[in-house]
Amino acid sequence: MNDLRRINTTVICRVVRYSGGVADLEPLFLDDSVTPPQPFPMIQGARALKQKFNGADYEPEYSRGDIVAVTITQRSFDDAIRGRKGNGSSTSHHDITDAIILGVVT
Repeated sequence: MNDLRRINTTVICRVVRYSGGVADLEPLFLDDSVTPPQPFPMIQGARALKQKFNGADYEPEYSRGDIVAVTITQRSFDDAIRGRKGNGSSTSHHDITDAIILGVVT
């Protein structure tokens, strides 16, 4: 089996729920590292990127059904989002649950 198929990088997802900068997402790709290919599990608790411009914060707004691009971090980002160096709470790499919403795909 080709191990590269197990590395998650960017996934296209459907927003199932969004509130306060956190979303539950349905990946729209199939996991073809298994036979027959199966849907990826729901991504719960994905964080959304916030933008800053001229000193103001801009919070994204997503609705149920929006199609979004999601990046998967190399390691768990539990430490990094708190400003600490470290690999977070997991030893895994490119885990699909370590997801950050980049934006809506148009």
